[in-house]
Amino acid sequence: MTTVYSTGKLQNHSNKPPAFGKYLADIYRYRLFTAAMVQRAIKARYAQTLLGSLWIVVQPLLTLSVFVLVFDKLAGIYKESQPYALFAFIGLTGWNLFSHISLQGGNAVMQHRDLLKRLYFPKITLVLVQVIIGLIDFSIGLALIVLALLLLGIGFSVKMLLLPFFMLLNVLTGVAVAVFMNIISVKKRDYYQALPYFINFGMWVTPVFYPVSIMPQNYLFLLYCNPMSGIIEGYRTCIFNTGSIHAAYFPGYVLVLLVALAGFYRFKETEHTFVDTV
Repeated sequence: MTTVYSTGKLQNHSNKPPAFGKYLADIYRYRLFTAAMVQRAIKARYAQTLLGSLWIVVQPLLTLSVFVLVFDKLAGIYKESQPYALFAFIGLTGWNLFSHISLQGGNAVMQHRDLLKRLYFPKITLVLVQVIIGLIDFSIGLALIVLALLLLGIGFSVKMLLLPFFMLLNVLTGVAVAVFMNIISVKKRDYYQALPYFINFGMWVTPVFYPVSIMPQNYLFLLYCNPMSGIIEGYRTCIFNTGSIHAAYFPGYVLVLLVALAGFYRFKETEHTFVDTV
């Protein structure tokens, strides 16, 4: 098979799984390819729109406006001291990062199957493209959260230094879903069709819009088994400086790390078969 590197050179490529170190080196070598794919995806997202790439900022602003104007009036069950609109927007921002990586990254191989047949590149870069796009959207949302904190006079705490840790867990949770979905869907394509329904259902069993305090004690284990619950609660704890993360969430954090690493390794071992399968 012919290999086209980001430098433009042609090299021979083996149909065997690469060593772990070489695979990481290939990902780095194709960084310009990844950046070009990100730019292409963002342009395609906003092609033929009146505002173009300004939608990157406008979209979360509109979402935040909905929370301020509507949800704050409907949140009778919310008894916390923080503004409900900001509380819910933090949850939605974290959930959207997971959702984007899972849905867009989980279909990345099939979506670019023609490219796979023409070029060699580490297929995991297709997932990384969606990670970067998701982080761009997340960063805009986070900037709006910081702006809201300033306008509301809510002080910053040292706990906010932990935000990158929860962002990493957030990304890895989405990547874990995406890599396994790609591995499965190249052979059984109907599995991906069910993923959006599971993602939508998952949002309602995760404390995105509601506080954990309304959950009956007998059902708290459902939240503790859900890694995204601990991640979103982690964001809120860091931003609002409220107490500490419940220790029951920690096994979920470890599970995310293990599953993401296992998924990455399995993806590396099987990606050379994708061209023949898709």
